[in-house]
Amino acid sequence: LHTGGIDLQFPHHNNEIAQCLAFQCTETDDRGGTSRKISQGGEIESNRSWALAWMHTGHLNIEGLKMSKSLKNFITIRDFLHDYSPDELRIYCLQHHYDTGLDFSTRGLVGARSV
Repeated sequence: LHTGGIDLQFPHHNNEIAQCLAFQCTETDDRGGTSRKISQGGEIESNRSWALAWMHTGHLNIEGLKMSKSLKNFITIRDFLHDYSPDELRIYCLQHHYDTGLDFSTRGLVGARSV
């Protein structure tokens, strides 16, 4: 399993696949999955795989903007836990699909608190 934010899908993860395959002298399918090692004589040696699954998460947004240190619109875990419990965070995250963006809001956390 290889994971990262949706913004890393291209070109970062594509580049990782290409570098790994070049190093291993392999071919791959168009998803970066199953590959075949090619010997110096051109024979296929074995089935190999760079990653069986790729998961790309959506961005965490705060007030409609991607959470970012450079924008200084981030919340530390310590600050979060001052007002909310770990279980409230878990419920809040479970209410959203992993590959969609999540707009962090007090209203959403209050909703998670009531579950």
